[in-house]
Amino acid sequence: MGLPLFIYDKATYQKIDSIRNSYGIHAKNTGCTVDYIENKGRDKYDEMVMPFLEKRNGKGWHKKMLDNIDKLKKVELHPQK
Repeated sequence: MGLPLFIYDKATYQKIDSIRNSYGIHAKNTGCTVDYIENKGRDKYDEMVMPFLEKRNGKGWHKKMLDNIDKLKKVELHPQK
């Protein structure tokens, strides 16, 4: 078991969480041990929630969210001077 590697500062992680929250996503770290039952449960959860999120956010919402997060990460790693 190792410690997580943090690339960004706390403010950047808060901005990333804010982007996710705007799409109705709330991330939670469940640890690094994942078993078959947890995987099945997560698959079933996604099966039920994804149609709701698509209706809420529109088609292509997941890619838009990831693009917004990637854009933020690039700015934070290479700020304009």
